[in-house]
Amino acid sequence: MGEKRKPLVVAGAGSSLEFGMPSVREVGELLRKGAQESFALAETPDENLYGHLCDKIAHYWREHLLRSTGPREPNFEDILYLLSSLTATYPAGVYTSALGAFVAPPTLPDILQSDNRRSVDANVVGELGRHLVDDLLTNFRDRCDNPTPSLAANRSDFQSFFVVLRNEFDMAVVTAKL
Repeated sequence: MGEKRKPLVVAGAGSSLEFGMPSVREVGELLRKGAQESFALAETPDENLYGHLCDKIAHYWREHLLRSTGPREPNFEDILYLLSSLTATYPAGVYTSALGAFVAPPTLPDILQSDNRRSVDANVVGELGRHLVDDLLTNFRDRCDNPTPSLAANRSDFQSFFVVLRNEFDMAVVTAKL
C-alpha cells in the first residue's frame, strides 16, 4: 500500500462553537470568575487580579490606540501574554530577565489568598497564569467529556467525517483566525 496523501484541514476561528466550546468572550468570563477565589483584590474583594488587568488594558487602549483602528477589548489571550511578559520584568535574582533593565513592572494591587493580604510579585503573576490555564484546560476537557446533548449529533457527524478521511489520508488540522 502506498503512502497516504496529506490534506490540511483549516478550521476558522469560531468553528468550535458548534461543538459546545466557548466563545472568546465566554472564555474571558470563565477566567474572570475562576480568578475570584484565589486572586481577589484586597481593597475590593468582589473584583480580582484578572479583571483588574483586563480593565487596565482596556483603559490604556482607549487612551492610546489610534482612533482609526477602532475599539478593541482585551481578551484572555492578551491577558495570558501579559502575565508571561510581566513575569519576565520582575527581579528574580540570577534569573532576572534582561527585559527588566528596560521595562519596570507596574505596581499592582494587593490580593487576598487564604484570607491573607499578599503583594503581587513575579510569583503571584506566575501563579495567576498557571491557574488560568488550568481552569481553561479543565473547562475544555469537561466540555469534551460531557458534550451538550443538543450538540452531540454535530460532534458525532464531525467524528465520523474525520474517521472516513483518516482511512484515506494522513490528516493534519489547524485552526486560524481569518
